[in-house]
Amino acid sequence: MIYYFSASNFKSFHNPLTLDFRLTAGEPDDHLALLTERGDRVSTVLAVLGANASGKSNAIRALVTLADIAADSFLSPPDSMGPLLAHDLHQDEASTFEIEFEAGDKQIYRYTLALSAAGILSETLKVKGTRAFRRVFERQDGGDDAPPRVVGAGRAQARELRRDVTLLSWCAQHNVTELMPVWRFFRQSINANIDLFGRYPSALRSSLATSFFCAHPERLRQAVAQLQRWDIDVSDIEFDERTWHDGQAERRYSVPIAVHRRGERVIRRELAAESSGTQSLFALLGAVLPALHQGGLAVIDELETDLHPHMRQALLDLFLQPELNPHRAQLLCTTHAAELISQLHQPQIVLVEKRDGYSEAWSLRDMQGVGRRDNFAAKYLAGAYGGVPEL
Repeated sequence: MIYYFSASNFKSFHNPLTLDFRLTAGEPDDHLALLTERGDRVSTVLAVLGANASGKSNAIRALVTLADIAADSFLSPPDSMGPLLAHDLHQDEASTFEIEFEAGDKQIYRYTLALSAAGILSETLKVKGTRAFRRVFERQDGGDDAPPRVVGAGRAQARELRRDVTLLSWCAQHNVTELMPVWRFFRQSINANIDLFGRYPSALRSSLATSFFCAHPERLRQAVAQLQRWDIDVSDIEFDERTWHDGQAERRYSVPIAVHRRGERVIRRELAAESSGTQSLFALLGAVLPALHQGGLAVIDELETDLHPHMRQALLDLFLQPELNPHRAQLLCTTHAAELISQLHQPQIVLVEKRDGYSEAWSLRDMQGVGRRDNFAAKYLAGAYGGVPEL
């Protein structure tokens, strides 16, 4: 469960970007609020809106990118990650990240990371005690010819730590027990349809969903049941195992097959031949159901893609209705579907705008003159809050 996330000098954001799920005492306590193990309240949903090319996708890519680097830099070294992350006009500056979250061990952690083209400059992990956060580990860059300086957990393993690998991912390979809940949070609790390089193309989204459902048949049954509740004309989804020869080896892969029943007749056709809306729902459920099952975070770029407005609402309801979200999953999404924000509160609405090549983000909670009973969608579309194209 995420409390807040911030980043600076990431893509089109140079000034700090903050995505804050925390709720204050004066804000409504309803289905949009989740109660943490410590008794704090956080938002179930955070929706990011803005004009095309404003940077709203970059806002959520920042969080996903941090998770990928924190968990997997041992496997995929970000040798030139600095220039890929930094704003085009600030390539010589570090990109920084900070996130506060509740991991699977019910502890609250704060993780920070700073990196540039030279490698990781600093990395810290703190855990919240009764009154304040205490250090778990701290890592500082030692320079070109020196290993990083590490104090705390992982110090013994850090002698061979490379500059382009996070201590967290390095220690996970060495099974440092104290750090495994944090590593698992970054590795397993964040499910997305976007990464550093953009939103996944439809074929990849379908392939990832196929892999997930093949490995988790119980989630496939849940997905089919959900499609049927949404009045999608699919009786079942099966997988056809096929073989592909690449000239050197034989590779096997699975193709999703939609099953339709017409009385006693059964019609089977590849999911790729179904409507774009059915394909989108299949792919989205592949990203959403893991979060709902284990209580993680689903990060979805352009929630509304290929979906009827009623389907957008139905997807949102998976998180907003407590009986459908018993494990307190959260949703972070971008959308152009302004009607969705009418049922959210000010803290759950983030607007993004780009001026002179720099993106800025703000929550409606941060704006003066915004009433709780405002028609947020109508006022947003009218330009009262900003974050709309100037035509």
